[in-house]
Amino acid sequence: MAKKKYRKKQKRCNKQKGISLTKLLDLLNKCRKLSCCPLKKKECASTKKIKSNDPFDVLDIDPSDFARPEIGDELLKAPNNYDNLSIVNRMGTSLSDSSIPEGYYTITLYATNWIRQTKDISVKDSLIYPILYNFRHYLELIIKDSLRKFKIANAEISINQLGYKKEHNLLSLWNELKPYINDPNSDDCIAFEKLINEIHNIDPDSFNFRYSYKGKKKSDDKCEPIFSDSIDIDVDNLYKTIKKMYCFMEGISNLAYNKFR
Repeated sequence: MAKKKYRKKQKRCNKQKGISLTKLLDLLNKCRKLSCCPLKKKECASTKKIKSNDPFDVLDIDPSDFARPEIGDELLKAPNNYDNLSIVNRMGTSLSDSSIPEGYYTITLYATNWIRQTKDISVKDSLIYPILYNFRHYLELIIKDSLRKFKIANAEISINQLGYKKEHNLLSLWNELKPYINDPNSDDCIAFEKLINEIHNIDPDSFNFRYSYKGKKKSDDKCEPIFSDSIDIDVDNLYKTIKKMYCFMEGISNLAYNKFR
């Protein structure tokens, strides 16, 4: 019996068969200028509704989402329309003391509310890092500002002195602030301290939600991930607890301000 001939299978390779998003967008840009473009349909076959003849509209693409830097672009440019104005250090440090921490809190709240509403897991898992970092930084700033104001009010330091050390340890800062609080043994104060400890245990030095790997002295040191295990977080509970902690700290901040002024 004659041996059956087998066809040698060709290895499939996807290399160089794809098209980059940049090239696709370039093609679409050229397509916008061509009258023969197949995407330029003025009528939808299924609904008979009038459609835009712009391929970017047909594909529901915002070109600005994929725009690249151009010669002459400026990042920190003064506006022509002052309705678009935002000012860094608008009224000096007196306003910055409150506006900077408030900004970090506001971003935290907006982003947390966003991940509560979205079903996109990649968005939830990505935004949780800046959310936790920004809220932690809000707490650090508001505690430091309250410490400074209490110390000035008690004549422990002059207005030209800082009033706190250069550190990021929330628990240490909180323990320094506690003696200035009217009732540090109240239920809400004890509950707040437990939450501070929770943050401290997972991020003692304000690095863990900013980086993937532990910082090293040398670039060729062994790479070690910051988190070895995953952490499940209820975002609805996170949103509610963030607001409670904010309310508590704003009360202390107002007390410090009233004594300071």
